[in-house]
Amino acid sequence: MKPLIPESAGYLLLALAAGLGVVYLSGEAIRRGSSGEGSEELGKALLYIPDRRVLHAAALGDDALAADILWLRTVFYIAATELDLEEKQGEFHADLEGKTEWKDAPFPKSFEDADFSADPRIRRLLFWNANSNDIPQLGKLVGTVTDLNPRFVTPYVHGAMNLAVFAGRFDEAIALLDKGAAHNPDRWEPFYYRGFLRLFARNDKSGAARDVQTAAMIRGTPAIVVQLAGALGVGAGERDHTLEFLRSLRDVTDDAELRRKIDNMLTVYGAGAKAGPARRKDEIGIMFDSILNQEDRGGR
Repeated sequence: MKPLIPESAGYLLLALAAGLGVVYLSGEAIRRGSSGEGSEELGKALLYIPDRRVLHAAALGDDALAADILWLRTVFYIAATELDLEEKQGEFHADLEGKTEWKDAPFPKSFEDADFSADPRIRRLLFWNANSNDIPQLGKLVGTVTDLNPRFVTPYVHGAMNLAVFAGRFDEAIALLDKGAAHNPDRWEPFYYRGFLRLFARNDKSGAARDVQTAAMIRGTPAIVVQLAGALGVGAGERDHTLEFLRSLRDVTDDAELRRKIDNMLTVYGAGAKAGPARRKDEIGIMFDSILNQEDRGGR
């Protein structure tokens, strides 16, 4: 006797039911986030993250659609977590305000001597929370999203920066950006943000310079990335390589404004080679001052 529902149709119905479960839990994320329920309760609702194959079937084979649905769910999870962390952030900054050593710490003598990952001013601004237990489900969520749609760049960047800033999970964040760069070699964002974390979380100046210079060579990269690529390369002690990189980029770009900025960098960094330690120390001071005053200029 033939079954009332063919096996293939039964599997499809099961997959659709699972898909409805995903939508329901997304709705729960919205409801709980808007009602002020904390990330701990929301995290419990997200303990079950459907397998990629189930999501694939639930979206009728449209992995991009499944990734979008799960990313929406992830965004609400991040939002609820950040609301929970606002009070902790305030306590952290209040504790730092009572201390003077981070304000009085001298600027390093050179870029090479600077330990960006340990400088208290940078940690105050960027990595104020180092509790790896915060946002525990984020890594699994963004991992599944990017498995479903490896070309979806936003989850790589936002996932990595939230893992780093709000949880201090730097290795996990960099690994996520490794994955993003491998699947999206034509996008500047994974390379740029990986360079950012290599510099400020790992004090890997050469690695950061390579990443940002790779980002700078990709079409559509903002001019500020090119400028940072030049500064990092020179700061990492790779002035000749950086000057060659800038000349090569100038030759291939059709952006007149970018060419003008590159010409200016070539002039400044070419002259800087003869300027001596005092000039380089001034450059370090300017870089730190720029970082410390981001809040005053409407930054993070």
